[in-house]
Amino acid sequence: VQGTNDSSIISKASMVTQGYFEDPFYEYFVNKQLRRAPLINRGYFIRVRTVDHVIQNFLQRFPGRKQIISIGAGFDTSYFRLKSKQLLRDTVFVEIDFPELVKRKHNLISYHKELNELLSENVVSNEKSPLLELNTVDYKLLGVDLTQLNILDAALLMCGVDFELPTLILSECVLTYMTRRCSTSVVGWGSETFSNSIFVLYEQIHPNDAFGLFMQNHFHMVGSPLKCINSYPTIDSQKQRFLKQGWKWCESYNMNQFYYKLLTEEERQKVEKLEPFDEHEEWHVKCSHYMILIAYSTSDIHSIMVPDPGSLGKPMCLGDAIPNKISMTRVELGDHTIKRYSHISGYLGNKHILIFGGFGEQDGRHQRLTEIYVYDVENNKICPKQLKMYNTDCKLYPRMHLDAVTLTNGSIVIVGGRNSPYKVSKGVLVVSLASDDMDSQADNPIHIENESGSIPEPRWRHAICSVIIKGTEYVYLYGGRTMLNLCLRDSYLLNTKTGHWKQLSFKGVTPGSVQSHTLTVWKDQIVLYGGLDALIQPLCSVYILNIETWSWNQLDITGTLYPRYSHTSHVIGDKLIVTGGVNLSHNPPGIGVINLQTGQSQEFKLPEMEKEKMILFHQHSSVLLSESRLMVIGGGGNCFSFGTHLNITPFIIGLKPILEEQQFPTE
Repeated sequence: VQGTNDSSIISKASMVTQGYFEDPFYEYFVNKQLRRAPLINRGYFIRVRTVDHVIQNFLQRFPGRKQIISIGAGFDTSYFRLKSKQLLRDTVFVEIDFPELVKRKHNLISYHKELNELLSENVVSNEKSPLLELNTVDYKLLGVDLTQLNILDAALLMCGVDFELPTLILSECVLTYMTRRCSTSVVGWGSETFSNSIFVLYEQIHPNDAFGLFMQNHFHMVGSPLKCINSYPTIDSQKQRFLKQGWKWCESYNMNQFYYKLLTEEERQKVEKLEPFDEHEEWHVKCSHYMILIAYSTSDIHSIMVPDPGSLGKPMCLGDAIPNKISMTRVELGDHTIKRYSHISGYLGNKHILIFGGFGEQDGRHQRLTEIYVYDVENNKICPKQLKMYNTDCKLYPRMHLDAVTLTNGSIVIVGGRNSPYKVSKGVLVVSLASDDMDSQADNPIHIENESGSIPEPRWRHAICSVIIKGTEYVYLYGGRTMLNLCLRDSYLLNTKTGHWKQLSFKGVTPGSVQSHTLTVWKDQIVLYGGLDALIQPLCSVYILNIETWSWNQLDITGTLYPRYSHTSHVIGDKLIVTGGVNLSHNPPGIGVINLQTGQSQEFKLPEMEKEKMILFHQHSSVLLSESRLMVIGGGGNCFSFGTHLNITPFIIGLKPILEEQQFPTE
């Protein structure tokens, strides 16, 4: 467990160095500065920012004498940061951790003049104890095992802690490493020992979805298993635990709520601009798996989180999804599995599915992929012949977050994507087969379209579809993002015969700025669903574009439909079938069905995840094999600092039980 301290302090130092949070004291507790990935920097920013928000509100709420007791404090720098800002007047700051760790911390404090100068004078006492590593007037460093609460009481008394003063007890990713019995004893100890106290708990939740299972496995592999998370897996179960241990009331929020409700838009925009960032799925999923809980010893203490606890709202819950209707069957491909995400797939001719682009496993390592797979649907195999680029250069691939559409002639048009946020893919690629017999192909060309007209700015996370207008097939493009613009609202038509682009403009209702959405064709109309808006928040809106009048209408939705992005969509009859995606809730979206005639909708819950077969149901692609069978290909992503998960695919989802379900209420 002590190793998690060293890892987290390096990550916090990296986050500070990149400008997310101001704290010049982390550098004194790391041997070597390392730059973490932007996703990790963001994750530690929200952790530090949340805890700091609560501590500073506590300090303002209680202007007189008070105490902060940080259990499992590790190399936390809050005391030095707050002291340097003169925010700890009349405050005693107590830090508790394993004896050997606090000795290391004491040595570092003694070594660095910048830290030592902030300490008050030592307390003169005749009592000497190995438990008191450092005992100044306003800063106490105690070496105590938290499972020995009687010894902890003695150490606190010895260093002058007053059990009657207003006291904030802080546990930042600590209790989760303890057994259920020991950690709950600490919770009860806090309410019994301090008469006027607040307990602040920051830790992981939701262990049993794919991200939660992956997270648990990571901590198990590094030798620090999350011993308590399955006993208290949700915010509600954590609240009940504290109430049963004598705390009078609790409030708790996940990190998506904190980020979007308590940070100002100005601060969020600053975060967006600090580093190139394009891992919104991983960020939102991570934030839904961490929470802060504040428990109060008396009902007289008002929230130190927000003036009105109701203003943050509850974690998103838009009705219940129907369980036990989704069946997923893995397709065995012999020696092959398809493990990639942020790619495209689609029918190439009548018998083959093209799988192109994305990030995954190639040549024994994770990277952006240059391998192009062609899957033979009839014979259930990956074709051995590789497609080759023709009349092109390497700047056009590899690419992620692209989109593609199959034309009526069986060829596939690929638009956009990016290698990195700094390297955006240009050009329109057209992939076609000379015949349906892959083995007899002499060449399998991928051509670059000769473009003209109002060529769209290169982009990614956009959406395209194909439509027939007066006998000519066009590709329609809407939205996406660029390096400078997180969300676009422009739209274009590409003439597939001439390569000519035309920019479109609309009056009245439009979907606005959106990225990571889907476009599908329904009769002679285009359906835009979901995505992220300009504030990087998931949408659940459905817009329908009439291509005769070129006007948008928003569909009025009734029933249950979750916001989502990074999903896939297909039309069957008059129903839009949306699969997977990400939202701000802890419940990963499964499959949504929307009646495009009436707007009535229903969500269907994903099956319970198995440890060995877990599916991160986003950044995947899907192909409709028939009206009752959907093939899902790829998907996955980075799981914060825990590693990268690649779904083992393809698998088939049976749609018949979903489509037959009488999910739509009658008037």
